[in-house]
Amino acid sequence: LPERHIYSCVAHAAEYILETWREGGRKPRVLSLSTDGFHELLDGKVHWVEGVKEACDAVAVAAPINHRFSLDRLFLAQQHLLRPATQLLGMCADRCFTSKRGVEIGSGGMTALLAYSASKEPVFFGKPLAGFIHTLCRRMGVAAPECLLVGDNLEADNAGARAAGMDTALILTGEERLVDGV
Repeated sequence: LPERHIYSCVAHAAEYILETWREGGRKPRVLSLSTDGFHELLDGKVHWVEGVKEACDAVAVAAPINHRFSLDRLFLAQQHLLRPATQLLGMCADRCFTSKRGVEIGSGGMTALLAYSASKEPVFFGKPLAGFIHTLCRRMGVAAPECLLVGDNLEADNAGARAAGMDTALILTGEERLVDGV
């Protein structure tokens, strides 16, 4: 696939970080509870926050199944989020997802936990946000009504695509199953 056709929630978040904190000639300061892909997109472009005494512009959260997630880093994220200037960024708003182990807490679920405990309003990227779908379509040079989104999660995949004016198809291989009453 051409690179312009590949767009993820972490790419969306990386663009937001670089656009939001680009003034002043300093690198954005980010505490990551996110993925290797997120780090690859931002390495050399941001300062990775690793300590409680550092200034932090944003805490970026993905599903808690990556090696950057630990209880110590969750505590560090909480300390930074209690500061008024630190923004909470959720890679996507999915509450849960299905893995080989079963249903796991998603990025949205973990972001909601931090948002509640720090009284922060998070900024989300990716599905099911219509803005993410529209950005993806713009990058591909098509309009949402010309596309079909195939997904396995009614909430994250299909609802977001429908809100953006896209047709959808549900596959029963992941989050949703026929036994769930779908």
